[in-house]
Parts: sequence; C-alpha cells; structure tokens
Amino acid sequence: MPALTSPGLPRPDFTALSEMTLAVTLARAIDQIDEGRWIADDTIGYVRTGSGNEIDLGPVWIPSEAGPMTTTPIESTWIDSGWRAEARRIEAKYGRGILATKSVLELDLPVRAVPAPMVASLLG
Repeated sequence: MPALTSPGLPRPDFTALSEMTLAVTLARAIDQIDEGRWIADDTIGYVRTGSGNEIDLGPVWIPSEAGPMTTTPIESTWIDSGWRAEARRIEAKYGRGILATKSVLELDLPVRAVPAPMVASLLG
C-alpha cells in the first residue's frame, strides 16, 4: 500500500474502506434478488441506536420464497480484539447481527464476529 511505503502519505482508514466495500457488496446482492433497488436507493438501511450510535448497515426488507424478510444488520470495524463492545450496539437494538472485523471469527454468540473479507465473499 502506498501509505506504508511512501513517507508522508496518510494511513488509509480501513474501517471506512471495509464499511464501503460491504455496503456496495450488500447493495449489489439485494439488487440481484430485487432488481431496481440500487437505482431507487433502497438497498442500505441507515440506523441510529437510542443513544445516537450508528449501525453501519441496518436491516432492509427483501423478498424471499418464504415471504418478505429483513437482511441481517452489519457493523464494520477493522479490529483484532475488543470486538464485544462494538457488538453490543447491534445486540441491544436487534438481538443478532454480524460484526465485520479485521480478523476475529466468533460464531457462538447472537452477534457474530466475522472477518470483513469473508463477509464480502459470502454476500457476493
């Protein structure tokens, strides 16, 4: 990466890059099952918790064979540890979700920590 090899360039904000990548990947996946949603700006759920914190990708309604259902809420943060504090926002609001991390994989809790590249691969 240029920031690592060129002095003076700022380090990229990997949390923001991860969030943007997951948002585009999710929007494309939703548009594939319900064409026209991307153009209508109806693929990304913007959510704030009662305390004003943001959840990056809130649930949106999508069609399914079993009837309408919501997508899983996703929060993106580029961390290797301390992820439970981040996961509590999703857990408090929805009871379940995905925390897209740098490298943490923990699937035994209602809010699962999954590396962001893996989340993007599963969505795509």
